[in-house]
Amino acid sequence: MIHNIHTFVQYANDKNITAFLFIKNCVRLMIKTKITKYPSLDGTDLSSWGGKETADLIESIYEKINDIKIRFPHVSNNGKYLWGVRVNNIRKRIWLLLRHVSS
Repeated sequence: MIHNIHTFVQYANDKNITAFLFIKNCVRLMIKTKITKYPSLDGTDLSSWGGKETADLIESIYEKINDIKIRFPHVSNNGKYLWGVRVNNIRKRIWLLLRHVSS
Protein backbone atom coordinates (compact mmCIF):
# COMPACT_ATOMS: atom_id res chain seq x y z
CA MET A 1 0.00 0.00 0.00
CA ILE A 2 1.22 3.50 -0.79
CA HIS A 3 1.34 5.58 2.38
CA ASN A 4 2.50 9.00 1.25
CA ILE A 5 3.07 11.16 -1.80
CA HIS A 6 6.79 10.42 -1.98
CA THR A 7 6.26 6.68 -2.32
CA PHE A 8 3.37 7.30 -4.72
CA VAL A 9 5.50 9.42 -7.06
CA GLN A 10 8.36 6.92 -6.86
CA TYR A 11 5.95 4.07 -7.60
CA ALA A 12 4.52 5.94 -10.59
CA ASN A 13 8.01 6.52 -11.97
CA ASP A 14 9.14 2.95 -11.31
CA LYS A 15 6.08 1.36 -12.90
CA ASN A 16 5.89 3.70 -15.90
CA ILE A 17 2.31 4.85 -15.38
CA THR A 18 1.95 5.39 -19.13
CA ALA A 19 0.53 1.87 -19.02
CA PHE A 20 -2.73 3.65 -18.18
CA LEU A 21 -2.82 4.84 -21.82
CA PHE A 22 -2.83 1.23 -22.95
CA ILE A 23 -5.57 0.35 -20.47
CA LYS A 24 -7.62 3.37 -21.52
CA ASN A 25 -7.44 2.37 -25.17
CA CYS A 26 -8.35 -1.25 -24.40
CA VAL A 27 -11.36 -0.11 -22.42
CA ARG A 28 -12.52 2.13 -25.26
CA LEU A 29 -12.28 -0.78 -27.67
CA MET A 30 -13.72 -3.55 -25.49
CA ILE A 31 -15.81 -2.09 -22.66
CA LYS A 32 -18.06 0.64 -23.98
CA THR A 33 -20.25 0.65 -20.92
CA LYS A 34 -21.30 3.39 -18.60
CA ILE A 35 -20.50 3.42 -14.92
CA THR A 36 -23.39 2.26 -12.78
CA LYS A 37 -25.07 4.82 -10.55
CA TYR A 38 -24.34 2.99 -7.32
CA PRO A 39 -26.59 4.11 -4.43
CA SER A 40 -23.58 4.03 -2.10
CA LEU A 41 -22.01 6.87 -4.10
CA ASP A 42 -24.89 9.27 -3.43
CA GLY A 43 -23.66 12.30 -1.51
CA THR A 44 -19.98 11.54 -2.18
CA ASP A 45 -17.47 13.21 -4.46
CA LEU A 46 -17.75 10.18 -6.77
CA SER A 47 -21.51 10.52 -7.31
CA SER A 48 -21.02 12.51 -10.51
CA TRP A 49 -19.35 9.51 -12.18
CA GLY A 50 -22.56 7.50 -12.38
CA GLY A 51 -23.64 7.31 -16.01
CA LYS A 52 -20.28 8.41 -17.45
CA GLU A 53 -18.15 6.26 -19.74
CA THR A 54 -15.58 3.91 -18.22
CA ALA A 55 -12.89 5.31 -20.51
CA ASP A 56 -13.52 8.80 -19.11
CA LEU A 57 -12.82 7.54 -15.60
CA ILE A 58 -9.60 5.87 -16.69
CA GLU A 59 -8.50 9.01 -18.51
CA SER A 60 -9.25 11.08 -15.40
CA ILE A 61 -7.16 8.74 -13.24
CA TYR A 62 -4.30 8.94 -15.71
CA GLU A 63 -4.46 12.74 -15.92
CA LYS A 64 -4.45 13.11 -12.13
CA ILE A 65 -1.46 10.79 -11.75
CA ASN A 66 0.38 12.59 -14.53
CA ASP A 67 -0.37 15.95 -12.92
CA ILE A 68 1.21 14.79 -9.66
CA LYS A 69 4.24 13.39 -11.51
CA ILE A 70 4.80 16.75 -13.19
CA ARG A 71 4.08 19.11 -10.27
CA PHE A 72 5.40 17.28 -7.23
CA PRO A 73 9.14 17.54 -7.99
CA HIS A 74 8.81 21.33 -8.38
CA VAL A 75 6.43 22.30 -5.58
CA SER A 76 6.54 19.41 -3.13
CA ASN A 77 7.11 21.68 -0.13
CA ASN A 78 4.37 24.16 -1.06
CA GLY A 79 1.55 23.97 1.48
CA LYS A 80 -0.89 25.15 -1.18
CA TYR A 81 -0.93 21.69 -2.76
CA LEU A 82 -2.75 19.14 -0.62
CA TRP A 83 -0.84 16.10 -1.85
CA GLY A 84 -2.52 13.64 0.51
CA VAL A 85 -5.94 14.76 -0.70
CA ARG A 86 -4.86 14.43 -4.32
CA VAL A 87 -3.58 10.89 -3.79
CA ASN A 88 -6.74 9.99 -1.90
CA ASN A 89 -8.90 11.24 -4.78
CA ILE A 90 -6.95 9.05 -7.19
CA ARG A 91 -7.35 6.05 -4.89
CA LYS A 92 -11.12 6.63 -4.73
CA ARG A 93 -11.38 6.74 -8.51
CA ILE A 94 -9.33 3.57 -8.86
CA TRP A 95 -11.63 1.94 -6.30
CA LEU A 96 -14.66 3.00 -8.37
CA LEU A 97 -13.05 1.62 -11.52
CA LEU A 98 -12.33 -1.71 -9.85
CA ARG A 99 -15.87 -1.90 -8.49
CA HIS A 100 -17.31 -1.10 -11.91
CA VAL A 101 -15.17 -3.62 -13.75
CA SER A 102 -15.87 -6.39 -11.24
CA SER A 103 -19.65 -5.95 -11.34
